[in-house]
Amino acid sequence: MFDIRLMIISLFAALLFSSHAEAYDETWGIFQLRTRLDGGQQILSEFVRRDRNAFFSDKNLDLYRISWGIKVSDWTFLAGGAYVDFKTGSAERRLHQFATYSFLDENFVAGGIRIGLEQRSFASDGSIYLRFRSRLQLNLFPQFPYGFSFYDEVFYMPNGQDKFSTGINENRLGLGLRFIKNDFDFYVFHTIANLKTPRASDRREWLQIFATISF
Repeated sequence: MFDIRLMIISLFAALLFSSHAEAYDETWGIFQLRTRLDGGQQILSEFVRRDRNAFFSDKNLDLYRISWGIKVSDWTFLAGGAYVDFKTGSAERRLHQFATYSFLDENFVAGGIRIGLEQRSFASDGSIYLRFRSRLQLNLFPQFPYGFSFYDEVFYMPNGQDKFSTGINENRLGLGLRFIKNDFDFYVFHTIANLKTPRASDRREWLQIFATISF
């Protein structure tokens, strides 16, 4: 059962890290609510806020995503949709299909490998953009509630047309701390993102705070 005390502790941690947000190009708040259903099924609701300074101070975008999923052995399959509201520019709509393989060595590492496909569309044009993404995440020493976490996520677009770079156009590397207890997961990542657009390449540093409540 979820403990409200864990949420309070995590909120204080988020405020502590966000006090140094000016050192980052963006701050991210990623909040998930997982509802478990019979037969290994689940509903996953997600809200993502990206700001150019401290949390909820200078909006870059808000993302709303909902997924239905089912767990089969060590695999979890998710499918659903998302809506992205940008501060400037056209809104985005997405469909997605994800598959995650979970693994565990109780004395050393736990983690997951997620592969996914997204179909993206924008109000400004009639095109549909396919994007493949793969993510490896490792949590060290999972026998303890506190520990270190690492992730590497790669994005690939087979045809970005004039809007996106074709090929691998984004790579995110995150290193941070985790706290996992019962039905509450909390992560703080320092993330380096290498981005490529049709006009330039860029390197960004992000502060990402990630919380999931399951019931």
